[in-house]
Amino acid sequence: MKNNELKPFGSGSLYWDKTNGRWVWEGGLLIDGAIKHKKIYGKTSAFVIKKLKDIVDDINRDIELSKDITIGKWINIWLNEFKKNEIKASTRRIYEGHLNKIVKIFGNKKLKELTAIELQRYFNDLKINGHFKGGGLSAASINHMRKYFGMVYDDAIKNKLIDYNPVRATKPVRGRQVREPISLTDEEAIRFLNIVKNGDYIYETLDNPHFRKNGLPTQYIIQQNYILILLAFSTGMRISEITGLTWDCINLQEGYIAVNKQLAGKKGEATFGEIFCEPKSSNSRRNIAVSTVLLNKLLEFFNYQREFALAMGDYYQNKYNLVFTNSNGTPFNYHNFIRRYFARMVKAAGISENFTFHCIRHTHCSLLLEHNADVKAASIRLGHSDPSFTRKVYQEVLPSMERSLATMWDEVILDKLDKTEANNDE
Repeated sequence: MKNNELKPFGSGSLYWDKTNGRWVWEGGLLIDGAIKHKKIYGKTSAFVIKKLKDIVDDINRDIELSKDITIGKWINIWLNEFKKNEIKASTRRIYEGHLNKIVKIFGNKKLKELTAIELQRYFNDLKINGHFKGGGLSAASINHMRKYFGMVYDDAIKNKLIDYNPVRATKPVRGRQVREPISLTDEEAIRFLNIVKNGDYIYETLDNPHFRKNGLPTQYIIQQNYILILLAFSTGMRISEITGLTWDCINLQEGYIAVNKQLAGKKGEATFGEIFCEPKSSNSRRNIAVSTVLLNKLLEFFNYQREFALAMGDYYQNKYNLVFTNSNGTPFNYHNFIRRYFARMVKAAGISENFTFHCIRHTHCSLLLEHNADVKAASIRLGHSDPSFTRKVYQEVLPSMERSLATMWDEVILDKLDKTEANNDE
């Protein structure tokens, strides 16, 4: 039997098991849409190979039968088998949100029968009539759907269910460009931080008659929000990383913050503990060096939080040792923070309403690069997968870095050269 006949089903090896006195084939076989580890035993190598061939032939017959599989059924297999251990629960929700729209229209259609032209018509129509509230979907949303559906068909081809991917024959939907993140200058960032520290923004458009301006919970939220925003500007951490930060992650002796988890988006998505999950990627696990000034601010807030807990008694229960909590000690809710506080901070600072929390991360890196930070070091600090990604996203900052490097070269060499030449002339 030729080795390449088994390539679609994963690799394997045939060997003699001295301990048990038998031949063994061990490897991966594609069974029910997933690669599964199998072992086949026999007294002779010929018997093992024949048994393996019979299994492969059975699998091939199953695949032939499955070529009539519907789009809806294959998407379900793709999500539950192929992507099960590959993506986080939050990413799966995104995939499902986009692909469910596909299933609603094409779910009962056979995988092999979908054509590029009917799919292109569908994408084009979504731009006009795709939103459930009326009107169309954004080009970005449609193109994300197209991307994920293309991945579904790519894996169908790899599994020999079809020979052609109609999604790849369609064109992306054109629309307005994705909005570029806003980056603040040094002065704008300082002004923003001062407004957050002052805390008056919290009383803007106040419609709760029971909200006490000088109450302890209110003052706690003001103090906490300032430290949270200061930390974001100082480290470039993602909001999910900040809300998942626990006090044991802050190393006062060695001067760093360990990013090793984040707050799970929904119940049931926690992968360890009761409320935490893995960071966004393996590169997101990192230690971020922080200044003595910031460490002292965090230590002050730690003591303030302890005093607040004592003053509030049983009302405040920080069960998970979180750095940032609600006023009763429960885990911080990002969406509530944006709606209740961050939007008011932005308005009070007179900044564009398009300034999102992620723009703070963008500001952090932009200011680092403008002050000649190494791109690779900045990439590691932000937890990017590759320095090339950092360079691509922040390419508008790099020309000014090039100019400053030219000035630096003058200071290092050319100015000294001019002085040397002047002395020689004398």
